[in-house]
Amino acid sequence: MDNFFTEIENEFSRARGKSSIIAPIDWQLLNEWQEKNIPLPVILRAMGDVAKNFRAQNSKGTINTLRYFAPEVEKQFADWQQSQVGKSNGSDAVINEVEPMQSYKQSQYSQTDDNIEILENLVNSLSPEYFRGRNIHFPTQLGAAVAQTRSEILALMSDAKDKQLSSDTIENRLKEIADNLNSTLVAVVPEADRQLFEKDIAAEYAKFKLTPELHEKVYLRKLYQRCYLPELTLFAF
Repeated sequence: MDNFFTEIENEFSRARGKSSIIAPIDWQLLNEWQEKNIPLPVILRAMGDVAKNFRAQNSKGTINTLRYFAPEVEKQFADWQQSQVGKSNGSDAVINEVEPMQSYKQSQYSQTDDNIEILENLVNSLSPEYFRGRNIHFPTQLGAAVAQTRSEILALMSDAKDKQLSSDTIENRLKEIADNLNSTLVAVVPEADRQLFEKDIAAEYAKFKLTPELHEKVYLRKLYQRCYLPELTLFAF
């Protein structure tokens, strides 16, 4: 479920205009979509259409729940099922599933200027001035990791400008850059804070069995928020 979860969560962040965690109350909907075997590209396309209409209507407020997309997801899934009637084998269905994803990726990842702006925002959010202005002081080890992270993102931004890197490439590089910062964060967190975070996660996701990968993701998000660090992703701004 990890890739299924991650792709939908990323699209949810894009729709909201900020990095967002899918609330525990919406996990049941994710399970329902997976149990119905709704193709991921169908879900992403429906969510994108809803978000586009929401913005076009200049609607006030923010989309706060995954269930806001549910009617359109169900509608497009029904349309997709109808399109599969009479297919002789599964190969056509696979092609029809892959093509929307490719189209979706192309539309999402042709945003070089936007990506540069996002990287600039990340650099600014990791600057010493940013943290001084918020009276945030890191332990030496974490401060060094934050400085190294900022330096690596500056280098990535230069590459993105010079080589016209795709969003896929940038996002993968950001994940690599985040690895050192993540390990440092986990290493320096006080044991008392770690236990509090674990209690919070257990309470918030009591009805769901988190895989180790998803548990780590939720835990790291809490650490980032605790330290006022920006998430290293193109979908955070």
